[in-house]
Amino acid sequence: SKATLYEAGIRSPLVVWAPGLMEKDTQGSRNVESLFSAMDLVPTLLKISGVNKPDGVTFDGQSLPDVLLGKSKQSRKDPLFFRRPPDRRHFRDYRDLPDLAVREGKWKFYCDFDGSRAELYDLDADASEKTNIAAKHPDEVKRFTDAVIQWNKEMPQDNSAKLTAPPAPKKKSGKKAKK
Repeated sequence: SKATLYEAGIRSPLVVWAPGLMEKDTQGSRNVESLFSAMDLVPTLLKISGVNKPDGVTFDGQSLPDVLLGKSKQSRKDPLFFRRPPDRRHFRDYRDLPDLAVREGKWKFYCDFDGSRAELYDLDADASEKTNIAAKHPDEVKRFTDAVIQWNKEMPQDNSAKLTAPPAPKKKSGKKAKK
């Protein structure tokens, strides 16, 4: 499932080894609650190392040093947005995979580029994303649809929409076939 936007495709473990920086009681512990993204690593490591970011540089990630060092189980505050890789509309046994996704707190939301085919999951109650509860939460669906479509508009274009579009009908040549 690693080629999909579903949790099995994007959730990954992170092992932190930081001799001299982690408290003894946190060494060897596990944190399965925090939402932490790879883009959070650079600002977090800069903070831990005491290095200032270069002037004029901004990061999409958030600095979460206490999470990385085992002192906190907080999560990033901003939502995480995802876009399906352009060539992955269908992958192995998966068909018609969603185009966009957003993860915020306990919520995971999916839809297509036009906002259709909404899926909403409460990951606290349904970590394996078995029960789509979009119909029960129309306000959340609207909020996430608007946010993920706006985010996608702000991203550089890829060829996902072109690869997702149905094939154009073949033109008739206008010539009659020979008998």
